[in-house]
Amino acid sequence: MLSIVAGWLSVMLIASGTGIALFRYRGPVSLLNLTISELGLRSDSPAADIFNGGLIAGGACRAVFLVGLGVRLGPVTGPRFALLGA
Repeated sequence: MLSIVAGWLSVMLIASGTGIALFRYRGPVSLLNLTISELGLRSDSPAADIFNGGLIAGGACRAVFLVGLGVRLGPVTGPRFALLGA
């Protein structure tokens, strides 16, 4: 159950952090010429800390999810997913 919650939480944290940073980005916003790394620059984005925090927290939750998935899949396929999350 913990891995399911961690999986959903990882998606929500990354999406909300990116959405807030996009909303508060200074300058013209176009996904065709805006690189994702600009959202994490403090000089360009006032919500850079929110974006970076969302990526870090979402990545940690994703690791918990992948380890839980690896345990659930069993001894053959499971270790591969567990290693992805570790």
